[in-house]
Order: sequence, then C-alpha cells, then structure tokens
Amino acid sequence: MTFLRHQHLVFMPGLDGTGKSFEPLLPLIAADARVTIVRYPTDKRLSFEETVECAAAQIPAGDPPVVIAESFSGPVAVRMIASGRVQARALVLCATFARSPHPVVWRIVRFLRLPFFIRPDMPKPFFSYIMGGDKQVAALLPLWRQVHADVPACVMASRLDLINRIDVTSDLRKLTVPCCYLQATDDRIVPSRCLKDFEHGIPCLSIKKIKAPHFILQAEPQACLTAIDDFLRQSAQIPPGNAIAALRQQIADVQKSESFFRTVTQGSLDIIIVVNVKAVITYINPVVEKFLGYKPEEIIGKNGFDYIAPGDIPRALRDFGKAILTREVIIPNAFGIRHKDGSYRVLEGVGINLLYNPVVKGFVMNVRDITERRRMEDELATSRRHLEEIVEKRTAALSLMNAQLLDELTVRKEMEKALKASEEKYRDFIDSAPIGVAIVDLAGNVQYINKKIEELMGWSRYKIIGRNGFSLGVFDDQSRQLLLERFNARINGAPARISEFPVTAKDGNRIRVEIMTTILKKDGASVGAQMAFVNIEERKRAEEERKALMDRLHQAEKMESLGTMAGGIAHELNNVLGALIGYAELMLMKIPSEDPLKKNLHNIVKSGERATAIIKDMLTLARRGGALSEVVNLNRILSDFFQTPDFKRLASSSPLVTFREELAGDLQPMRGSSVHLRKIIGNLVFSVVEDLGDEGEITISTGHEDLDTPLPGYSEVREGRYVVLKVGNNGQGISPTDLKKIFEPFYMKKVMGRSGTGLELAVVWGTVREHDGYIDVQSEPGKGSVFTVYFPAIKE
Repeated sequence: MTFLRHQHLVFMPGLDGTGKSFEPLLPLIAADARVTIVRYPTDKRLSFEETVECAAAQIPAGDPPVVIAESFSGPVAVRMIASGRVQARALVLCATFARSPHPVVWRIVRFLRLPFFIRPDMPKPFFSYIMGGDKQVAALLPLWRQVHADVPACVMASRLDLINRIDVTSDLRKLTVPCCYLQATDDRIVPSRCLKDFEHGIPCLSIKKIKAPHFILQAEPQACLTAIDDFLRQSAQIPPGNAIAALRQQIADVQKSESFFRTVTQGSLDIIIVVNVKAVITYINPVVEKFLGYKPEEIIGKNGFDYIAPGDIPRALRDFGKAILTREVIIPNAFGIRHKDGSYRVLEGVGINLLYNPVVKGFVMNVRDITERRRMEDELATSRRHLEEIVEKRTAALSLMNAQLLDELTVRKEMEKALKASEEKYRDFIDSAPIGVAIVDLAGNVQYINKKIEELMGWSRYKIIGRNGFSLGVFDDQSRQLLLERFNARINGAPARISEFPVTAKDGNRIRVEIMTTILKKDGASVGAQMAFVNIEERKRAEEERKALMDRLHQAEKMESLGTMAGGIAHELNNVLGALIGYAELMLMKIPSEDPLKKNLHNIVKSGERATAIIKDMLTLARRGGALSEVVNLNRILSDFFQTPDFKRLASSSPLVTFREELAGDLQPMRGSSVHLRKIIGNLVFSVVEDLGDEGEITISTGHEDLDTPLPGYSEVREGRYVVLKVGNNGQGISPTDLKKIFEPFYMKKVMGRSGTGLELAVVWGTVREHDGYIDVQSEPGKGSVFTVYFPAIKE
C-alpha cells in the first residue's frame, strides 16, 4: 500500500540531523510524490537561527510542501514557517520537544558548564532522570545508539542544548497552516506539558494518536503514514500546480527561443547547465545522460540542490549565494552529484553569473566528471593518511602535540597570507579602476578615495580622508544640496540613478562628472556608500563640437539648396528682364524728350538695372566651377578695390567712418578669379560698414596662417598654408540669432538706396567655397564683428 500521493514532502530529521530515521518510510510513499530530506552538517555546531536558515535553504521552490518534522526539527520547522521563510501547505510534528523535560536540572548543568554528551555508555539512571524518568528508557537507548552512531557526541550535545533553551510559543501562535501532532500512545519521552503548549499555541492543531513506542517514524512507519494521509484528506485540498505549470511553460518558451544555443551546446563534451535565481534548472545539454544517466527532460524544472550530495549542500548554498552577487566572474567549484542509479559522481567545473543578461537570465555552469580523478586522489590521501597514522603511533605524545600546533600555525599563516593577498588584490583593482571611486559613511565622511579621484580632482587622499565629502569646495551650493538629497534618498531605499554634476578641481577648472551611489551594507544594515565618479567633460565637449558641426553642415546644405534655387530663378528672371529693359530703351529712343512718359521710362530702365545686379548676384551664388582661373595676389586686388568708384562712393557716403589697412608685405599668391575676389571684398566691406552705422572704424588686413587642425565648425580642413583676409569693425556686434543665419539671402535688414541687393554675404559664402576656402564670423556684443576668410596659398 502506498501513501501520500501527489504530494511535495519535506522530512526534517531529529537530533542526528542525517535523515536516516526516514528511510523506513520511503518504500511506502507513492512514486508520484516529491520527497526532500533536510540534512544538517555533522561536522559543525550551528545556532538555532543558522539551523533554521540551513533547513529553509534546502527546500526547493515550487508548490508548497507538507513539512514533517521529528524531535529536534520541531521548533526549527515552527520558526521556519512562522517567519515566512518557507510557504508550507501543512505541518506534521512527531516526538517534538517544545521545552526542556527538566528545565531546572538542565539549566544547572549548563550553568555549571558540566560536560554532557549523549553516548552509548552513558549511565542509564542519569539519562533516565534528565529525559523524564520513564521505565522505557532502557528500550530507547539501543535505538538511540543505532540512529546516532555516526554523529559526534559534541554535535549531539549542542543540538540537545539548543532544544532545551528554545521557546517557540510565540511562533506557534503565528502559524496559520493546518498542523498535526502525532502522539505515540507509549511515548514517555516528550512530557505532557509540551503537548499542552502546542494545544494552546496552535489554533489549527489536530492530534493523531497512534499505537506506537517512542520514535513513531522508526517503530510504526505504516501507522504514521496512515495518520498523515487522514490528516491531509481532512485539511484543504491541494492547490493545483499552476506555479509549476507556468514555470514549465516559461522554460519551454525559453528553450524554443534558444534553439541556436542548444544546437551549439548539444555537441559539447562537457555538461552545460543553466539555473535561475532559485537554482531551478532551466537548461541542460544531452551529454548529462552519459555522465549522470538522466535525460534532460527528467531534470529540467527541478531544483539543482536536489541532486547535490547532502554533505556538500551547505557549501553549495553558501557559494551559490555569493555567486549571485558577482557579475561575469568565472567561479570554479566541485560537488558530489547523485547519479540516476543512486550513486554519487564528483563533478568539477566553472560557472558565471548571467542572471542580469536578458537572453540567458541564469547562472551558467560548465562541468565535467572527475570521479575517477577524485577517487585516485582519495586513494592517495588514504594511503598518505595510513602512512601518517603509522608514523603517529610511533611518535610521542609531545611530538604529536607539537606537530598539531605547527600545522595549525602553518594553516593560520597561509590563511592570513591568502587574506592579505586578497585584500591587496581588491585594493589594487579599486585603486587602478578607470573611474573615480570614493567610499563614505552614512554621515558623508570620506573613508577612501582611489587614484582616479586624486587625478581627477587634484587631491591628496591623505588630506581628504576623514573630511566630510559634501562640505568640500568642489560643489556649488545648488549641486551640493541636490547631491545630499539624492544621497539621503538612496540610503532610505530609493533606486540607483546616475546624476550629472559640475565640480571644481583643485586647479580651478570646472568639469562635469556623472555620479552613481551604491549603498554598502553589513548584516543587512546600511553602513555607508560607494560613490563612482566618471569624467564626462570630453564626451560633453565632443557632443557640443558635433552639434556645431551638424549646424555648419545643415547651413552648407541649405546654402547649396538656395544657390541651386537662385540659379534657376535668375535664369528665368533674366529672360523676362531682358525683354522689359530692351523694350524700354527702344521706347526712349522713339519718344521725344519733352514727352512726360520719358521720365517714367528712365525709372523703368534704372529699376531694371538694379534687378540685373540682383540677378548677377544670384547667378554668382549659383555658379559652380570655373572660378580658379588665374594666379593672383590678394594685396593687389585690395589696392585695385580701394580705387574703384564703388568704394569711393561708399567712403563719401560715410564721412565719419575710418578705413584702416593692414596688408602683409610678403603675401603669397593664390589661385582665383580677380573679378569674384573683388566682389567678395566689396560685399564684406559694404556689410561691415552697414553693420557699423554712421561712425566707427573699419579694419581690412591680410596675412598668412598655417592650419594643421580643423577650424571651429569644420570637420575636414586640408593642412597647409593659407592666405587670410580679415574685414572687421568696432561696432555693436551681431546678435547670436542673426549670426546663425547671416549668410542666408535677404536675411539681414537692408537700407533702401544704400545696402545693395541683399545677397552680398550669400554671394561671399558661395564664392569662398568655390575657391576651396573657408569663412568664419566672430562677433561679441559691444566689441564689433570680424569676417575671416581663408584661401589656399600656392608657391607659383
């Protein structure tokens, strides 16, 4: 007859901690039941809370289990479920102690620090008195010896000490799951007051009395399982396994999307395993069947700790918890893993935490079977131990003690050396990090800064450590207030965020940095913060330069489009305007001079001439190619320009404007068109005179300049020597808004009868580009404006 079908069962052992007492139950449990046996380490003493954590960590995630606790594990299970560490479906307590059988006697023994170890040769009267004085203690001791034979007496004593000092009455009142207390009719070991504590403390408790001696689980397993079966049928129905079904569906979806990953890993000679944050296996390649006998579908969806050897589980839990805190760090390890045939194989491998990776979302391990190698190592170790035992038997007690002390000292030195090396490695890693790192306490006092901070801010760590970081003069008042607010919010649980702040280095330079704060904790409490500083000045400068370049590029594209459009319009208007002027001139020739219409015709001809000038500028703006026709000297062209009627007319119309020439004496020649260059000079001079107003000074200068870096706003400038023309004034300057659009046609305000066509600067821009040159405008309010033109110089 089988029991407990369709159940997730968790067995928690008694004082021995090995779980051997449950072995008689296992053949009677249904095959579809999922069984987990909690085990405690037999080589160390754990506190009560450590025991609770150890037990909770071994219970797999998934559907809530039925927890069956014996003896020592009773208070452990109560604390584990009442605190919410494990969501249980039901709780079954067997032969459980709630309080000491003889609290006074036990406290006297512990107060006097008398040694008390449970051993097979313990005097029965003393054992009988401590445990309750029952006549059936004599029948209990043989069974006790059998169950606890492999457990050190000191470990047994520590657990008995715990169970007689723990009062879980308050935890009992917190339980809301169905609870069952299995009471053996012949049990005299658990005092009746323990049962009364349970009856008063658990509102949902039911008591099952079965005919059995002291240890129910060993003596009457079938009767025990029958009672548990009845208890579960009377309690609430088992909830459907929606969580497991959802997990399996999620695993199926992930596997479907990762077909490429499986194709690559299925041919691997090593076992490749992926587990999620709860250690549930989400992927394993088919080679696992070769080494462990399982097909992948048999273990996918199971908790990986279910297959680890019991002795390795505490270490595996500890190492897995540490590994979750890493990121892309290769972690080696080796554990005993259960084969499908029940044997254990030793697997060694490395793992890497890719839980944060949106594709993998798991901890990836690559392992291989080293059982044979480990067996040979164990055999060698056994041989070595055997030889050492022979030597030790022939060594005096004093020599043995000295050797043990020497070994202990050596191990301690090695540990200290390894710890020092680890600390130095961590310190070197942080100190050489490419970003600034500072550690402060909760009050903001600096505990540590690395070299990058020293380089970035120009500090000396010995002068900064111990001072309050927020009171340093690197932050302005607004930045300091904002940084303090975000620092306090981060300490109070706000999510991490990257903030940008301006700071002042020791040399007075202002730089922009990004700051991210990470809270440092110890034992769950915040003890300080780690602040990472990243210098983003270069990135910001690059972004600004890129923006300026894009603005110039857009301006060039716009001017190209305007030039193309101007050329088309000019050709069309030229055809129409030619006919208008031609007919007007014919009419002037035929109409008598005294005719009043003749004056109107003269006005038509003059307007046509002004329109012709505009069309010529538009054609110049649209013209491409053919400008570089001759070798010229810019000084000679300037001298010719100063003798033209246009310049003299401009000078006479602005009597309060002074023109100053600063022409280089050894100016190199350049290639270009004299007509177009004279047009450039005239347009620039007319523009700066118009910007100046009625009074001021105009400066016209020439010179040379060697360019080996890009001009502001240009991405490509040929290296070499350039002839430079500068035309400027000392007027009020040009506003930033007008400066951005100064080369656009008809943009600047014009004065009727004085300003020209409105295309002067647009023509200048197009002609300079035709001469493979560059033009730049610098203007500051109240300091005037300067147009600088660069033309490639030649050696001819």
